[in-house]
Amino acid sequence: MTELTKRIYTSLILLPLTLSLLLYGPQWSINSVVLGLLVVIILTEWPKLFSYKSITFWTLMPLYPVAPFLAFLVITHVSRMLALYMVLTVIAHDVGSYIAGKLFGKHTIIPTVSPGKTWEGFAGGYCATFLVTVSFFYTQNYYKNYTTLALLAALISSTALAGDLFESYIKRRAGLKDSGVLLPGHGGLLDRLDALMFVAVLFYFLRHPLLDLLTR
Repeated sequence: MTELTKRIYTSLILLPLTLSLLLYGPQWSINSVVLGLLVVIILTEWPKLFSYKSITFWTLMPLYPVAPFLAFLVITHVSRMLALYMVLTVIAHDVGSYIAGKLFGKHTIIPTVSPGKTWEGFAGGYCATFLVTVSFFYTQNYYKNYTTLALLAALISSTALAGDLFESYIKRRAGLKDSGVLLPGHGGLLDRLDALMFVAVLFYFLRHPLLDLLTR
């Protein structure tokens, strides 16, 4: 079985579970899953990236990964629809970037950090994020201004890219290809959640204006 096939199978299992949990799961179940994933990262993946004896291990941990996970929990408490939109846009960015990068990727963004991340891939990720944004806002009868939605999609895609690059940087610094092996075809939890973690922090700080868009 190829890595791509594993990636597809894993996604087909995790995606409906994630969306079902966000839409129908009680808050305690979301809290349990999110905090459980955070504990797994801290115990199994974080020590591979930084030594227990290093200052960075302890000083960076509260900011990354702890703060993004807590930000995600706040968003789920504030609005499930906002949390759903956040997750859908990150998925769209990841899928769009992957497909466009594979098909058209030529110009690397930061070769020394992530040779696989290209401007063409980023453009594909942005287009997918914009399409999901427009579809989400229109189907839910939310705010409908293309300029605002285009800027919002650009902000989300840029933040997701920053999350990808940051995780690539700390992996490269540690001499690792993947942060773990928990998710077949994807690597570790940090490999799968890197973009979402940065976007969760963005949504946390913008939660009030974003909620305003969802109620217009």
